[in-house]
Amino acid sequence: MAARMQPAAAIAGGVLVVGALAAARRPALGLGGLIALAILAPFLIVPVRVGAQPPVIALLLALLIGASAVAVVRRSHALFRDRILIVQGVYLLLILLATGIAWPVSRDVEALQTGLKLAMAAAVPLLVVMWLPRSAIARHGQLVIVGAGALQAALAVGLHLAGDAGIRFLAAMSPAGYPAADIQRFLPDEVTPRATGLLVDPNVLGVTLAMVLPFAMVGSTGSARRFALQATAVGLIVAALMLSLSRGAWVGAAAAALVVVASTRPRLGAGLAVAGVLGLVVPWPGGLGDSIRAAVVQRDLSDALRLGELREAVRVIGRYPWFGVGYGASPDVDMFVGVSNTWLWIAERAGVLAAATALGVVVATVLRAARSIVRDPLARACVAGLAALLATSMVDHHVASFQHLAVLGGALLGATLVVVRRSA
Repeated sequence: MAARMQPAAAIAGGVLVVGALAAARRPALGLGGLIALAILAPFLIVPVRVGAQPPVIALLLALLIGASAVAVVRRSHALFRDRILIVQGVYLLLILLATGIAWPVSRDVEALQTGLKLAMAAAVPLLVVMWLPRSAIARHGQLVIVGAGALQAALAVGLHLAGDAGIRFLAAMSPAGYPAADIQRFLPDEVTPRATGLLVDPNVLGVTLAMVLPFAMVGSTGSARRFALQATAVGLIVAALMLSLSRGAWVGAAAAALVVVASTRPRLGAGLAVAGVLGLVVPWPGGLGDSIRAAVVQRDLSDALRLGELREAVRVIGRYPWFGVGYGASPDVDMFVGVSNTWLWIAERAGVLAAATALGVVVATVLRAARSIVRDPLARACVAGLAALLATSMVDHHVASFQHLAVLGGALLGATLVVVRRSA
């Protein structure tokens, strides 16, 4: 591949080959690689065109699902009977149902592919519970998540500071599936650049790093070397979060950090929460605090657009409440489909019941794990990651609409259930 393909395409091909072997022969290892790929380079595509060029992550996930189905049939592994996982299974079926109902009307192949990819992502919690024991998550999970997250953050900071050279580097990734045009992202002023790393969108970068941050924060009381490595990872992640200029991700990261701190030091956590609220409410004259406050709470063009989206989402859901409109364009010319809220986005696409089950799974998992966060650092990191997901989901739809973010969220759900069950 290195001899016949451009470097970026050869890398994508190598990732596919290694990942496919792992998924087929060692599903637990394949799952770890899938999570790392979702954090690092989720938009890699199969470098050989055979009618289509699907994303590598989608193909690896399909192989993992197939290997798991074979294991269940052979009875070498069993699915766990857990009420939360049953509800997650209902959500998966509702995605497929919404996709199937919309297909005869739209005949939109891309919408069909999107629905199938999101349905596969909804299976990730079941795969994690099936294949990853607590010992594997405790021994390797934090290393994979923090290592991939810190590398993504370093790339984001480096490419952002490199300016034109960073843009040229991203353009060179086009043979591997990355966009070759309109790479740089800006604030609505069309002047201020935003960091994206290898995740294409600054908000996607932000929510990814917000979920990774708590895993870099916990368990740093060991050796001096480990503390230095984790402190470096935290510094890189925070720097990339700031450069992303993603307000939702900032709130998500703050929620995650607050859970980590408050679970062991409640008074300090309460003080930080009060300080954060005062920092946003009280108008501080000048300085960094005033800049952050303005960025988070100041009304601007994006805020006005989101209010319009919320009103339109109510109309869409009112017209298609049960199974949504599917994952393509609006079926009616008088309606716009698209909203910057994960749960309303799901309700638009797959119906109110799908949104309720998806949100219910996350909330039920957090409630089940809440009593373990004081004594279990791993449970603490998982719950904090879910807190970041919940916070950002209120102002962004990416955790439901992007397959790799749905994979990350599903992996976090599954890992939390495993950690809590084994530590109970």
